[in-house]
Amino acid sequence: MKLELQFHGKSFAEQYDHIDVVFGGDHGARRFRAVVQVIFRSKNNANVPTSSITLQVGHINAAKDTYEVLEGTVARELNEGLWRIVDKVLVVHFAENHDPVIVFAVEAPAAEERHNNWAMFGIQALISGDLAFFSTILGKPNMSPIWCNWCMLSKQAWSVAGHAPGDRWAIDKIQQIRHNVEVCGMRDDPSNIMGCIKTPLIDAVPIENFILSVLHIIIGIGNTLVVAFYEWIEWRVEKLSQQEVIHRNTVVYAELKLEQEKESYDSWLNNEGVLLADKIAQKKGCRKNTLLR
Repeated sequence: MKLELQFHGKSFAEQYDHIDVVFGGDHGARRFRAVVQVIFRSKNNANVPTSSITLQVGHINAAKDTYEVLEGTVARELNEGLWRIVDKVLVVHFAENHDPVIVFAVEAPAAEERHNNWAMFGIQALISGDLAFFSTILGKPNMSPIWCNWCMLSKQAWSVAGHAPGDRWAIDKIQQIRHNVEVCGMRDDPSNIMGCIKTPLIDAVPIENFILSVLHIIIGIGNTLVVAFYEWIEWRVEKLSQQEVIHRNTVVYAELKLEQEKESYDSWLNNEGVLLADKIAQKKGCRKNTLLR
């Protein structure tokens, strides 16, 4: 951000009064990548075009971006970085013949303290990603198909057409549930924890600032249409009996579970398995040294 302001200068900064900091993460090709997009925009003048830069802030070589992998690598540092900017004002001083001085302040300087060499930006932190990523960093790994990330409804409840809105989630509500389980002895069953298996990895950004991916909504609609088309083929073309449909679905489910178990095993080999091998080698080394003595 400093390099961007330094390169464009004071005339660039004067156009804007707000910065959106959008943090996101995604996994693909056995790698997890975390990025931040910094978006400059003007709240007071819609005619000013936005400007943005994208920065990679995390990279993990892992078969899956599980809760444990993120917890043991980049999550803590990323969360601390987000806390530094949440509810802050970015104050920039363009001193002559010097690089810009950037400070994150709790509140904007008083009017009498400002002068023409200063620029100020309100900051909003947001998080972008798919539902699985949201549920993982909220301490609800693998729960996105079962529990809503934004409200307390389960799939059984939200699948009902015209259902009433559920109570909204908040970070402190999830933390309270984990406290009740781990400290107060509350039973760790689905009706009590509502998918909150672990403590949130990212607690700096409120859940209402999690951006729902329009692309994934479109993909979901497309998948629904494809499933409906296949069902029509079964009914009108293949004319499968109910028993044949049940047996075929059983095979498909078994193949899916097998693939998931293979992925889980590969993940273990790449993470916990390596640690286990190191500990075994260390133990053998200690035993050998003891015998030599």
